[in-house]
Order: sequence, then structure tokens, then C-alpha cells
Amino acid sequence: MRVSGQPCRITFTKLARALWNAEQPGLARGLVPQMEAVGIVPDAAFYRAQIAAAESMGMHEDAEALHREASERGLEVQYAPRGRGRRRGADRWLPGRW
Repeated sequence: MRVSGQPCRITFTKLARALWNAEQPGLARGLVPQMEAVGIVPDAAFYRAQIAAAESMGMHEDAEALHREASERGLEVQYAPRGRGRRRGADRWLPGRW
């Protein structure tokens, strides 16, 4: 049981999101060892939130690295890279192109 006043997974998730939004990926990525130091194991939801935050800031390489890290931990986190390599509207149906 966690003592009141200690950080929890939600606290770390929110802090990491704020760090991504502040364009501080190194600090955001550095939270995982801090979590583990207080006995919190990052779960799939934590990694999904971090991947989404990195993607939303255009930090695709960081998002891919987070996905690899989650996978190495045995967590199932789906990830479809956005931004790079996709043309705008490429997945839309265009009339008259059949």
C-alpha cells in the first residue's frame, strides 16, 4: 500500500505529458527510472500516453523509441507512426480514380 502523499502512476503520467508539451523529451524519458525507484512499474497505459504525447509534438523518433522500450518490457502497445512518410489525404477515397 502506498503512503498518502507519494506520487502514483497518474502523477508521473501527467508530469511526463507536461514535459513533452514543454519540449523536454530527455526529462520526460528520465521519469521511468524515477518511477521504478519509488516502486511504480510503468504499464502499457503509461507508454501509450507518452507515445501519443511525443507524436503530438512531432517527436516521431522519440515515439518510436518509447514503443520499442514498451515492447522490450513485454507490454502490448500498438503504434502507428504519424507524420513521417504519410501524404496528406493519401488514405482518402478519390472519386473517379477507380
